Amino acid sequence: MLIALAVLSSLIQNPIELKPGRDIQLLKKEFIVNCVAVGDELCYNGGDPEDSLLTYVIRRDGKTIRPLPKIPFEYFAGGAGRIYESRDGHINIYNLQGKRLRSFGSIGSKPNQFGRDGKVWDEDKEGPQYLAVGPNGDVFGYDQQSSTIKHFDKNGKFLGSFAHTLLKDRTVEGMSVDSANNVFVSTFKYDRSDANLLKVSASGKMLASIGSLGEGLNHWTKSDSDPEREIGPGCLALAWNGNIFAVDINSDQIRVLDKAGKPLRAFVIMYGENIAHITSLSIDKRGTIFIGTSQALYSWKPQRP
Repeated sequence: MLIALAVLSSLIQNPIELKPGRDIQLLKKEFIVNCVAVGDELCYNGGDPEDSLLTYVIRRDGKTIRPLPKIPFEYFAGGAGRIYESRDGHINIYNLQGKRLRSFGSIGSKPNQFGRDGKVWDEDKEGPQYLAVGPNGDVFGYDQQSSTIKHFDKNGKFLGSFAHTLLKDRTVEGMSVDSANNVFVSTFKYDRSDANLLKVSASGKMLASIGSLGEGLNHWTKSDSDPEREIGPGCLALAWNGNIFAVDINSDQIRVLDKAGKPLRAFVIMYGENIAHITSLSIDKRGTIFIGTSQALYSWKPQRP
């Protein structure tokens, strides 16, 4: 048992380096805000953060299929061959040709509405922030103003809101949904005293709290140099077998955990001699992992055990 713990601890403290051309494939070389796998294609938003960020649909090999110039979204999710976008208090659903299929949600204070005080890439983002799509097309949107996750069916019917008690004193940094419609939420406390990956049922029941702020095994890395920096788990994605891929914000490690939250191993993306800053993760049905960084977009096909 002690030997096994020592091996796991070593894997976290000495993560496996993934290098372009050897371990991972370079798809696009530009700043990536977000990427989501949608069927056999990939949708990403990227470009020059000081100039303009554009949205594209590309093939799995990186070849651009089409730009989506009418959809300048910064935060979106994918599921059931659709793109789900958050903008101005609404959740908009598009097909991969950029046609809007439906829209629901609005700004307000009712249970089925979203507040104005939100944050994703800036401090005044309105409406739903982080989005995640369940296996049957249910949509989950995090509302920062009410500190709740709002649940809609695939047609936009409001099914309820939950998790206020769990999230009321926390910042959310990422969200994903498993095959049973359980929601995984990356969070840290406002006072930065702790950070956890929470697993919550669609009824609002806490199912698990994974990790805590600290050093080494079972912990998310502290920030000693910048007390104002985000901490804990960030963007995340769930694999075919229930394994959890979550970015540790301060180390830029991709932490791999089993479905019960047990740490398995850790990886970093190398950009030259430096560790790349990871901005997004997505996993398709084939098990390919797409990784957005501040320099490039990559695909990675880890071997299944």
